[in-house]
Amino acid sequence: MYAIFDFMRGRTIQGWTSILLTLLVIGGAILISLGIVGEYVGRIFNEVKARPLYFVRDATGLPEEERRR
Repeated sequence: MYAIFDFMRGRTIQGWTSILLTLLVIGGAILISLGIVGEYVGRIFNEVKARPLYFVRDATGLPEEERRR
């Protein structure tokens, strides 16, 4: 915002604003890409652990032999 405001007032060095805004756009694209890759890696990590979705603490209504399995 500062760079654009100063550019409109004509108080910047020639080319400074365009370089700064280009770096900001490229940096933002890199951070967004890194976030997407991080989401994929996190989901793959959770999937690789192969944990069950839930654990059954107690079973009711089953014969005693089936409860021990």
